[in-house]
Amino acid sequence: MDIYKITEILAYLIIYSFLGWIIESVYKTIYQKKFVNSGLIYGPFCLIYGIGALIMYLLLDDFKNNVIILFLVATAVMSAWEYLAGIILERMFSVRYWDYSVRKFNFQGRICLENAVFWGILGTLFTMVIHPFVTEVVGKVPTVMLRYAVLLLAVYIIADVVVSSIKVINMEIGIAKLKELEEAVRLRLEELKTVRANGKTRVNGIIEEIKNRQEGIKKQVLKQTTRLKNAFPSMKSEKFSEFLNQKMEVFKNSKKE
Repeated sequence: MDIYKITEILAYLIIYSFLGWIIESVYKTIYQKKFVNSGLIYGPFCLIYGIGALIMYLLLDDFKNNVIILFLVATAVMSAWEYLAGIILERMFSVRYWDYSVRKFNFQGRICLENAVFWGILGTLFTMVIHPFVTEVVGKVPTVMLRYAVLLLAVYIIADVVVSSIKVINMEIGIAKLKELEEAVRLRLEELKTVRANGKTRVNGIIEEIKNRQEGIKKQVLKQTTRLKNAFPSMKSEKFSEFLNQKMEVFKNSKKE
């Protein structure tokens, strides 16, 4: 495979990741009635869509002469990709970013009939209309310009993936730290029961310091979890569930007060 072909494939990955981000963000923004930056990373790219588009590009072209078969193959291929992507993300971050358990005809909550039909329609349109148009546009871009544009965007996306992944990992670390600080507060409160008046002042100061650290960590974790919950409303996590279901609510209420 020559350098231009590699550059072209990377260009498709970036373009379709961007288009996927637009589709997801517009849909969720309308549904939630507020702007939602969809996707796992901070930049305007949904790599799941970009990789899915490359899969369609590689596997569906041979079926474009028969719309029915193309639709069926697209439905199967893209549903398989959505299922696999869900498992990979769950294994990496211990978070289920989407869950279709409440929808009819779902499988393990990772895929469902409704989405499968959407993938079939999208795959058909992609193969017969969207990709031929994108191929034509990309083909008109000067080779050197395309190469540098792809290189710069690829570096940006890689950096964004690394930073976003670190932030998700830090969420888990932050929640674990909160539990440690809560235990420290509990121990200091127990200590207050046994110390004299002059000792109480010292312990109270320690408790106040610990609580301030708690609030700082809560704000950081809340910011991350709120962004992810907006991007993935059905997100579930065993590790984050206690914080998402209890501590976020308590923290929001305390802010209102």
